[in-house]
Amino acid sequence: MKSFFRIIFWLVSVGTALYGGYILGERNGFELGQSNSKAVTQMRSAGSIKKELLAREEANIINLLNVDWGLESETDTNALRPTLLHFIEGTITSQATVATAKTVRIKLLYLANDKAHLGDSEHTFNDAIQPGRQTSFRIPTSLPKGCVDIAVSIVNVDVDEQADNL
Repeated sequence: MKSFFRIIFWLVSVGTALYGGYILGERNGFELGQSNSKAVTQMRSAGSIKKELLAREEANIINLLNVDWGLESETDTNALRPTLLHFIEGTITSQATVATAKTVRIKLLYLANDKAHLGDSEHTFNDAIQPGRQTSFRIPTSLPKGCVDIAVSIVNVDVDEQADNL
């Protein structure tokens, strides 16, 4: 009978030790089976992580902006004869987390039916685009003769250094 109680006592103590170690390990950020030397990692401050992320985003800001656009047409009836006006309307959305885009240059390529290049134009927007936000734009344009397609792309982006104070 003593051996039965010893076995039960041993099972309860081992179970408690394992469960207690699991709870303490979770609370301290350790995983089971991990030694203390591996568990102690170099702690970085939030400011240094933010600076590193900002440097990455500044180097790659053009890939963190998306342009959604459409061609709108209106008839100007104020002139002696009605004139058809064309506008490129859209939004620029930032997927950055800390970097603010300041100056965005957009290029419009006018293409023919066989994708031949008919002309292009560039437009600059000086509105600051905060991380995770978007800004709208409307560009008046005149379509060259034979234009059936337009390609819109971001050519250059400057990062706002003052908005990214850490």
